[in-house]
Amino acid sequence: MKTRCHVKDTYLLEHGFRKCPYEHTLYIKSNTNIDIIVVYLYVDDLIFTMSCEKMIVEFKDVITSQFEITNLGLMSYFLGLEVKHANDGIFISIQKYANDILNRLKLEMLKRIQT
Repeated sequence: MKTRCHVKDTYLLEHGFRKCPYEHTLYIKSNTNIDIIVVYLYVDDLIFTMSCEKMIVEFKDVITSQFEITNLGLMSYFLGLEVKHANDGIFISIQKYANDILNRLKLEMLKRIQT
């Protein structure tokens, strides 16, 4: 799920989230049932996922009551990453980003090599 909002770091920390020591825009919260919420906060974008559907609904309700949010639905593109949702999983690619670089450098006609 991807949303646009103005969630503050302090709000997440005050509500039981722990900031990842290696990625300072990643927040994690878990409960005793081994359910987990992962939130990525980047400027005015908020991406989150949870281990159970009930937690997703609850988190969305709480966050929308506190902050102005535009729900953009399932994530399809973020910071150069393309995200494709399928029945057998979620697939992440940087093909568009790589093609944009090749086009900018006028190298799009180069022959591709299979690896």
